[in-house]
Amino acid sequence: MLEKRPDTDFRRQLTDMNKEFLRLLTDPATAATHNLLGLAPEAIAGLRHLSAAQLDRVAAVPVLLAEFEPLPGLPEFASVADAAPLPAGVSPSWQREAEAFANRLLACIWQSARQDHLLTAFCIGIDPDRHRRIAESSFGSISHSSERTLRCLRVRLGSHPTFWSDLILSIRQGTDDQQVASRLAMIPLSVAHSGLPTTTANRPRYF
Repeated sequence: MLEKRPDTDFRRQLTDMNKEFLRLLTDPATAATHNLLGLAPEAIAGLRHLSAAQLDRVAAVPVLLAEFEPLPGLPEFASVADAAPLPAGVSPSWQREAEAFANRLLACIWQSARQDHLLTAFCIGIDPDRHRRIAESSFGSISHSSERTLRCLRVRLGSHPTFWSDLILSIRQGTDDQQVASRLAMIPLSVAHSGLPTTTANRPRYF
């Protein structure tokens, strides 16, 4: 049975999460940080030069701009998170805000994995096994991850050589159609980034 198409409330939730994440990325307190959450300084600078209205257009991409690598609550998280460094060169107040965001985001992903497969797909990708594993995680394992979630918070496609520069350029100078196309490009790129096969036979029904 096919999932219903995203409605206005669903899109609003996704956009709101992206707006909050962009606010963290463009905070002046991060100006001295190199490769903030995996995104190159040039891209961060480009985001900072966008207007509020232009940032809202970035936030309207059809997937979550933030991701966890690895995903907190899964067994492989503990060893990686212990070794991963916190973002360097940021203020304590920014770090507290970012940690709070990461924990709220993790709780949202955990809840959506248990109740809303569509939202989960747009938040963490289309890997059904990953959905199942996070949904089966206990509240305790999620809670115990809270002190280390920021260590694994990343910008989605932050290491892609052209996505962010193309998106920012499109938002600044492109036509409406070009902006829509640049935002939609995040879907196939995210699928490819996940390493999953993209044939029709292997594509989950809800995506």
